[in-house]
Amino acid sequence: MPKSLVIPATGHQTETQFNMYLGIDEQELLDSHRKTARRLPEQAA
Repeated sequence: MPKSLVIPATGHQTETQFNMYLGIDEQELLDSHRKTARRLPEQAA
């Protein structure tokens, strides 16, 4: 079921509130992504 339907149905006003309810730490996800994401080579200007 899409989050866009579940969030208001559960009384949450933002996705951040919803993620906290699920036990998702948004900052932890971002940190993990930064550590594991492949880096793209920078293009010459």
